[in-house]
Amino acid sequence: MACKGYGILNKMASDLSGFRTLLVPYFTRRTTNLFSARSNACGEDASSSRGKHSPPVASQSHLRSLRGPTEALVSKRDGVQLKFLQTTAYSTTTKGKRLPLKYQNEEDIDQILADGMDVMQEFADLLQCPLEHIQQMVRRDTRLVTHFSKQEVLAKMRLLLDHGFDADEITKRYQLFSRSIDFLRSRLRKLGAVKRYRYHLSLLLLSNAEFEHRLETYRKEMAVMGDHPSQISFVAYLLGSSETEVTSLVSRGCHHLLSMRPSRLLEVVNVLSNFSVSTDEIRNKCHMLKCVPDVARTRLQLVHDNGVYDPEKLESILLSSDSQFMSSVTRWCRDAEALGGLSSKREMLMKRLQCSEGDLEDMLLRAPALKPLSPSKLADSLHVLLDIIGLSPTSIVQNPTLLFFSTARLLSRWEILQHKGLTDYELIRALLLPERKFVSKFGTADVEKERTSQL
Repeated sequence: MACKGYGILNKMASDLSGFRTLLVPYFTRRTTNLFSARSNACGEDASSSRGKHSPPVASQSHLRSLRGPTEALVSKRDGVQLKFLQTTAYSTTTKGKRLPLKYQNEEDIDQILADGMDVMQEFADLLQCPLEHIQQMVRRDTRLVTHFSKQEVLAKMRLLLDHGFDADEITKRYQLFSRSIDFLRSRLRKLGAVKRYRYHLSLLLLSNAEFEHRLETYRKEMAVMGDHPSQISFVAYLLGSSETEVTSLVSRGCHHLLSMRPSRLLEVVNVLSNFSVSTDEIRNKCHMLKCVPDVARTRLQLVHDNGVYDPEKLESILLSSDSQFMSSVTRWCRDAEALGGLSSKREMLMKRLQCSEGDLEDMLLRAPALKPLSPSKLADSLHVLLDIIGLSPTSIVQNPTLLFFSTARLLSRWEILQHKGLTDYELIRALLLPERKFVSKFGTADVEKERTSQL
């Protein structure tokens, strides 16, 4: 009897093909095939199968995985228009006839945009944004015009606008329109308690656990802000400036002033202040506020302990990588040693070359590339030229390009030239020769050694 009932049900489903989709979403394709095969078998030999098997039933977890969002479809039967729901996860219709909720084919999307032009124009009018922005949003999720109710979408847009979100942010968060308006209203009401803190629409898309965690974090940040009505006001207080100045800094690229947590900004400012960095310096170099507080504290302590702190190097100290920072500290320590307690390169050059400030200016005019050379490089070159080769300070002042050469080059040439009996003028001309001409005229160190050994 049971099998006969299944046969009748199968026949009814075949006759009323338009209603098959009411049953099929709850079974897998395999279940449907087995069900049909079992019904046929019962019709042929009911006595042999009665009581031995029961109709296959899919597990609840498998059914849940098959159920997808539903979509309203329209079919005609005997001249009567029938409206029913079809799931996109599974359908008995052929694959080519399935109607997905999100279209992937560009031609289909273009047709949807053309058909939904009036609806999209209403969305654009409400948000007061260009129609192109709405079209881009619909391209990402065609359900906005093919599945969701127009009134429902408009109601969600009004809700978001009423809570202070602009059209640009709303159109970028098209995923929000798949959430119910009650869900959005509930979350926005909770966010109203922390509205002083700058938050984004992405919070509405988080899981419940993550959303509650963020809310707790924002409450702590509001406690750090104290009585300041907004983060702009709090940042203006930290930098000793006006809100207008902070807004100007943000527009010039310092977006981190509003995106970073107030507690993090406060900690960085306190670290810098403890090392005598003024608020003016912080405001003028606000990019350094992106540093990690603990890293900043360690690095500033290190350069102060080694006596190589320089306000001009502050951004390099705070924002460079670990390897770059350690390389820089090593170089700064060598430069400090080269200066020997003097305050600048200028003082060092004037002392070593026994020249006046006017003579030094003439040197820099004739060889402006001296300016970026480090004190340690200049000190090494001066040591070779003055103490090893034995040139006079006046000769170097008159030929400042000698300071460009590496100590290795100067020493290798001196090894060849020291036995040539050259005058100071000839020696300087030889040191200044290009490599090819020097080798052509004087040879190399190896050739000179071989010639000397033969003598």
